[in-house]
Amino acid sequence: MNARRERPTDGLYIVGVTGGIGSGKSTLVPLLVAAMPSERVDADRLGHAVLEQPAVAHALAAEFGADVLDGGGRVQRAVVGARAFAAPARLAALDAITRPPLLALVEATLREHAERGFVGQVVLDAALLVEWDRGSWCDHVIAVVADPAARARRLIARTGLDEAAAARRIAAQRPDAARAADADDAIANDGTIEEFLERGAALAARVAGLARAALAARGHVL
Repeated sequence: MNARRERPTDGLYIVGVTGGIGSGKSTLVPLLVAAMPSERVDADRLGHAVLEQPAVAHALAAEFGADVLDGGGRVQRAVVGARAFAAPARLAALDAITRPPLLALVEATLREHAERGFVGQVVLDAALLVEWDRGSWCDHVIAVVADPAARARRLIARTGLDEAAAARRIAAQRPDAARAADADDAIANDGTIEEFLERGAALAARVAGLARAALAARGHVL
């Protein structure tokens, strides 16, 4: 298991939520946010902001072709994604371009919450938290896992990808077993949505209890 934050003194209890594409990670996040005073840091949304950085857009155009930019010079995410997931080397190239500025932006966002004096839970919604080896940013890490077939069905329904493309994207990510091994909790999403919501709410309540206790030990009372 990756290390967690060492002896934090700020008012943040950072809960990292990781899960492969189509796992249902984003269904769990609102349950965590609702369980106690919380802020959400959405790494996917910050990733969109990174793509708007001129240096990143130019690097992607150089790597994947000028036509990955639309007429206004904005990155077309679907075009880049299709080309990047076509081969491991292309995916590695995408990661090399986007990961450094994204990690910097996520870290800066977490720091801003601490500097403005927020006290409570910060839910870091980051699919690739384990791949980034950034469990050390967190007090607690949760992995959402699901059967690959279920993940593929969700991904196809959400994006319109065909089965082969969905399977490639799932296979390109770290296996659920490895993701769960680096987490403090793993929650499966293989059954009905009602079952997942019930178990997710129970997990959210338990983690909120851990957060309140940890914050109280640091002298922060909600």
